[in-house]
Amino acid sequence: MRLTVLAVLTPWKGEQSTGRCGCPTNCEPISFANADERYGEVDYIYGQKAYENHNGFTNAQSALNVVEVLLQSWFLRLRAQPQQEGKALLVGYSVSLMTLSKTVLYWLQEYFSGYINIIAI
Repeated sequence: MRLTVLAVLTPWKGEQSTGRCGCPTNCEPISFANADERYGEVDYIYGQKAYENHNGFTNAQSALNVVEVLLQSWFLRLRAQPQQEGKALLVGYSVSLMTLSKTVLYWLQEYFSGYINIIAI
């Protein structure tokens, strides 16, 4: 199974080479050094285009992400305390609902904008 996943995640090289373990392999490792740069080229809402157009969606999204992380931290603290299970469940449910609603918001934002922030690959 590992070789199957490795073959899917790495581009195929025509000639056979030797992997790190000394085993023959036909796979070339992918560099993730510039992954964020490449992502900004594919999804414009996180790239230079949105920055130049003063699009505030990314900043608003970041602010909600901070609130979400704070609520998740509060949930974990409440779970560790005795007699706080009910409050922990309420906070956990609320933050899960927040995560779901943000995800739906991202999808709807792309749909209603005609997918202008995503280029065709």
